[in-house]
Formats: sequence, C-alpha cells, structure tokens
Amino acid sequence: MKSNVYKVLAVIFIIIICYGLTLYKRNEQLSFWFQNKPVYFTENYPAMTTLDAYHWLRYADLYGEVPFDNSTKLPLTKYPDGRGMPDKVPMLSYMINKTKGLFDSGNYNEIYIAGIKLTNILGGLLVIPFILYFFSIGFPAAGILGGLIGNFSYAYYVRASTGRVDTDTLNM
Repeated sequence: MKSNVYKVLAVIFIIIICYGLTLYKRNEQLSFWFQNKPVYFTENYPAMTTLDAYHWLRYADLYGEVPFDNSTKLPLTKYPDGRGMPDKVPMLSYMINKTKGLFDSGNYNEIYIAGIKLTNILGGLLVIPFILYFFSIGFPAAGILGGLIGNFSYAYYVRASTGRVDTDTLNM
C-alpha cells in the first residue's frame, strides 16, 4: 500500500518538475521581451507573433461590453468581410478575459499580457498526459522524455510560444 502512495507522489513530483521546466523556458522568452522593449512593445502593447492573436484578443477585450450574436457588428473593423460577432465568445477569448486580473501587467495592456501568459501556461501542459499515460503502462522514462521532447520540439514550441495567442494553445 505504501509503495503505491510513493509512486503517486513520485509521479506528481515529476509532473511538477517537468511542467515547471517548460513554464520556466516559456517565461524566459517573455523576460527577454521585457529586456528588449523597443523591439517587442509599441506603447503599452506587446507585439504578437501571429495575426490571429489580435482577433482573439479583441474578442477578449469586447467580452462583457458588446453582445456576442450575429446581429452585432465587430466594432472598428470589417474583418472578416464585415460579418457579425460570433454567437458565443470564443473559449480562448473568454479564458483571457477571465484571467486578465491574475497577472501583473505593469503599464501594459492587461488583455495582451493575460493572453501571452495564458499561452505560456497552457502550452506547457502537454507534459502531463505524456507522463501519466506512459507511467500507467510501465514506461516512466518514455513519459518524461516524451513530454519534454514533445514540449520543446521546434514545431510545438513555436506554435505555443510567447506572443502566439491562438486557438492552437487550446487544441494542443
């Protein structure tokens, strides 16, 4: 019985260490942005590394102020093709809006900073299912390595890196 408790504690400890490493590396990217503000910031807005980011951040900013239904036009834009607002606020925009007060945004736009930090948090969660699955089938080293290699693989790391506020974060 005690050995099972130790195994569970070991798995939790390993998940915390691996997730902490991925979160550290993603936040290190953001620290670099803050050290080089003229390159990565305009006024109080950080630059995004994908064009869709501005779309989701705009929805997050409008959540609670403008009704989300097809009859409401998206203010200040005709993109895409002057269509109305979606019937429901997109999940990523909702999550950004609800977490904006949790992060210290300093003098920067809190929606943008929340989007970046939420992307960093969600992007690192890939290690958890890898570790749990491979531990459950008896291959703990494969779970740890798979989670870390998967998280730091070029394709995944770029898609879930700082400034890439996109729905890919929710899919991964």
